[in-house]
Amino acid sequence: MELLATLVHGVLYLVGGAAVAMFVLWVVTVPFFLLLKEKLLDVRASIDEPEMPLLQPLPIKTAGQKSGFRRMLVYFHVPRTWMLQQNWHWTYREADGTTVELVVPKGFACDVASIPRPFRALFNPCGLLLLPSILHDYAFKHNQLWKHEDGEFLPYRPDALCCDKEAKRYWDDLLFRAGEQINGSMFINGFIRMLGRVGFSSGTWKGYREARRRGEIRTEKPLAENSPARAR
Repeated sequence: MELLATLVHGVLYLVGGAAVAMFVLWVVTVPFFLLLKEKLLDVRASIDEPEMPLLQPLPIKTAGQKSGFRRMLVYFHVPRTWMLQQNWHWTYREADGTTVELVVPKGFACDVASIPRPFRALFNPCGLLLLPSILHDYAFKHNQLWKHEDGEFLPYRPDALCCDKEAKRYWDDLLFRAGEQINGSMFINGFIRMLGRVGFSSGTWKGYREARRRGEIRTEKPLAENSPARAR
């Protein structure tokens, strides 16, 4: 019990300290933001607006709960889920400099960055992490992505991966590299990758692998569409 109390105290101390530091940093940077606002917003984003994925928010089931306590449990522990309304294409630059047009199929639903509510003051799941998390969540669930090549949808998964551990590490690294290319925030992308490395996403990964062995997860090829969202 003493060890557990020490661990809980340490986590609360870190979270509280980080939240206070973020608040202080926000206050300090407000005048700089106001001074540079026009220049900051005048920079071209890595993805143009029409090339963003078309996402539909799905309902959070709070209203139908039988008590306020149950509604609170849903509020704290059930994140918003988003569903792709059309295939999302994104051109990914691999480590060797080659590019591949990755595709996440229409109908895929995920909660994007699975950030526990106490940490959302530090990392907004629908902010900078939204786009790389869509790629990562699909790859985690299906242990592959799709690539669009010569008019065909083909599986995208490196052949050299020999085991589940290597595959998980590869998709965690892809989350970091995709984040670097999309949002350019090394600290945020690196911190999220570090959480994956120390095991925060291991339960999700193992759960998907077990569900796949039971036949509960099927990987279906994307259907062709006339005007998919494309990001380059």
